[in-house]
Amino acid sequence: MADNPEDILDDEDQQQDEVLEIEEEALDDEVQDTDDGGAVVTLDEDDNEPSERGFYDNLVDTLDQQQLQDIASQFLKLIEYDKECRKPRDEQYTEAIQRTGLGKEAPGGATFPGASRAVHPMLMKASIDFGSRTIAELFPSNGPVKDFIPGQPTAEQSRKAKRKVSYMNWQCIKQMPELRMVLEQAVSQLPLGGSQYLGLKYDQKRKRPVPSFIPIDDVYIPFAADSFYTAERLTVVEHITEMEFKARVKAGIYRDSAGGFVTSMLPEQSKAAQASDKVEGKQSNWYNEDGLRDIYHVMCFLDVEDYEEQPYLIDICSVSHEVLSVVRNWEPDEEWEEGITEIDRQEPMYWIIDLGFIPWRGPYHIGLGQLIGSLSGAATGALRALLDSAHIQNFPALAKLKGANFSGQSTELNTTSITEIEGGVGADADIRKLLMAIPYNQTSPVLLNLLSFVVQEGSEVVRTILDRLGDVSTNAPVGTTLAMIEQAMKVFNAIHLRLVGSMSRFIQVLQRINRLYLTDADIKKQCGRQLAFAKDFDNPEDVIPTADPEIFSDVQRWGQVQLVAQRAQGNPLYDPRKVEEMILSRARIPDATSLLVKEAKPDEMNAVNENLAMVMGRPVAAFPEQDHLGHIQVLLDFLGSPMFGQSSLIAPGFIPAALNHLRDHMVMWYVDANVRALEESTKTSIKTLMKTKDPDTRIEMDKTLASISPDVIAAAMRVFEKIPAAIQKAQEVLQQLAPPPPPPMDPSTAALQAKQMDVSIAEKKAQLEAQKVTQNNQINMQKEQLKQEAEDRRTKAEIDAKMIMNREDNMTALTIAQGEMDSGERVALSTGTGINPGS
Repeated sequence: MADNPEDILDDEDQQQDEVLEIEEEALDDEVQDTDDGGAVVTLDEDDNEPSERGFYDNLVDTLDQQQLQDIASQFLKLIEYDKECRKPRDEQYTEAIQRTGLGKEAPGGATFPGASRAVHPMLMKASIDFGSRTIAELFPSNGPVKDFIPGQPTAEQSRKAKRKVSYMNWQCIKQMPELRMVLEQAVSQLPLGGSQYLGLKYDQKRKRPVPSFIPIDDVYIPFAADSFYTAERLTVVEHITEMEFKARVKAGIYRDSAGGFVTSMLPEQSKAAQASDKVEGKQSNWYNEDGLRDIYHVMCFLDVEDYEEQPYLIDICSVSHEVLSVVRNWEPDEEWEEGITEIDRQEPMYWIIDLGFIPWRGPYHIGLGQLIGSLSGAATGALRALLDSAHIQNFPALAKLKGANFSGQSTELNTTSITEIEGGVGADADIRKLLMAIPYNQTSPVLLNLLSFVVQEGSEVVRTILDRLGDVSTNAPVGTTLAMIEQAMKVFNAIHLRLVGSMSRFIQVLQRINRLYLTDADIKKQCGRQLAFAKDFDNPEDVIPTADPEIFSDVQRWGQVQLVAQRAQGNPLYDPRKVEEMILSRARIPDATSLLVKEAKPDEMNAVNENLAMVMGRPVAAFPEQDHLGHIQVLLDFLGSPMFGQSSLIAPGFIPAALNHLRDHMVMWYVDANVRALEESTKTSIKTLMKTKDPDTRIEMDKTLASISPDVIAAAMRVFEKIPAAIQKAQEVLQQLAPPPPPPMDPSTAALQAKQMDVSIAEKKAQLEAQKVTQNNQINMQKEQLKQEAEDRRTKAEIDAKMIMNREDNMTALTIAQGEMDSGERVALSTGTGINPGS
């Protein structure tokens, strides 16, 4: 490889026809003759491989079998302990998934046939909203990586960072097309689980990094851990098939042993995984056709090579309980050598990135399941109760008179259909005398108010976490809008900052993979050209996420754009082109700068071409080495010519630019005259004088400039004596050609317009007040109407119940009177006390 990576680009054409010379000593072993008279040459490619690749080989074959068994036994016990300690957390995550209603198994509700199973979508809406907001910021269309170099970077540092950004964005978009989907899975599940994880590793078979989504129920962290990145061990459960296991054995990642044994039963799933399968609509037949197994991937500290405890990655099969791999998990120092027994404790390399929602005391963050899970359950319960009440009102239960002379079969009545009921021999044909509908209370308005209250409280928590942007007035000043957005989204801003930090760790892992495995040949083969170089990925790290930690919504982004645009209007402190480029960039328009007119930069030219450029509207500038008096003379001749500079066709556009250019040349002449006088007085070049740091020398230089200044000004008066008259004449020409100003407004007319404006404003205020009063009246009327309707329904229910009771009392009285008439005796029976007692 060339010393300078960029030399490779210059030598590509020469490498096309490069002739490889083979030493004669190597011919016997590396050259084999063929039958057709040719030869097969075997080239040793070991020199092209990274020198540290063997450092990360599987160490299982170098370790004692008893030692491996002890490791497996020790960590299997620890894994079971970690798994048992986090069972309540799995139950919380499972309940959060169920409360979304996507799996149609939300807990709670009545159990009678036909009871409602509806679920309030509070959790589901919040999760979808959060995921949609977050993915747009973390993974923009042009890639999630940008350059960042602290301080003032050199040209080479900037070029290196740009190359890395181009290649890593190509990796994220093209080489890892699944990355965006993996990230979306993580951020959409994050509000429910509180914590989720991203995995990134190098796949030897695919020859590229491979990202993966790791749900929280597949990560075990010790109970005593304070945080994810300080835990003594981390365990990830990998679910791999028989085919994947054999591929890893073939690649040397796992040892070929009894670990190849797999049961015919599927591994035990967590409750959260089962709930997720129901959401997806998946169901296993429990026969393990794909040979699915669980592998415990543990990041821990071990003493297995006679070192002090160092970070290692070990893989243990959950079926055979055997250690499949032991790999060093630190980056070696340059002085590291095989066989040493004493090294300092190394920092572990993390291949898993923690995504957190709201932090708590331990390594697991909390999510919406903990924050509003109970409110979501209450909203679902209230909603189901309302629907059940409506269902019962439409299909009430019936009561049958015991001992009635008809066969009392139980029949479920179906809507829009006729159901026959058999009567007994000699029974009364009037079924209404034998069956009675149970009168249920009407739907309670209290229940409806309770549902509204619970939903409002839950929504307030979600709005606190996500936003209150709907409360921001579109007519408010930009500064006020930005302040309200900042106050309204403090919680979401904190979550966004944590996710940007997680993306930064993801980019660090990707850079490490490139540093360990990437070669220049790989980059050229993958991209079709040398987009970057392998040595670009050596430290220091100079790339960060594209996501802005301080900007987390398009509303906030456009609020800042509007603020800058307003400040830049007519303000000479702002560069209009830079402001326009910023606006287009914030709008996320691809290749936005190509839409702008190419920025014109003035070139050094002769005096005649300068006049032509100013007439054509192109920029011009004065340069130090020019003959300023000569340029001024040509400019004044053109400016004073009635045919050119003072012509009505040329003057409007030419004279303003000419006066500015004349000013530049005059100032340049002034500087040049002072420099020449200073050099003659000190007998020293101006470059030497400007480089000196001696205070005394600088003071003497200032004194010399003060002494020669009167002579320079006097010379300027002589040289430029005709210029003031030329400038005055040019300004008079501009005034003559300028359009006439509008006539002044009559004072009475101005007063009348001002009065009309005041009246208009007063009318608008009155209209707004009237609209406000009307809206309040409508709201009060609606409240009164709802209250009256509820009272009417209650009164009607009471009257209906009393009418039914009175009718039954009357029927009972008739039955008693008929009995007395038949027997001729009075009976000791009385009717109830309906509306007309004793009737």
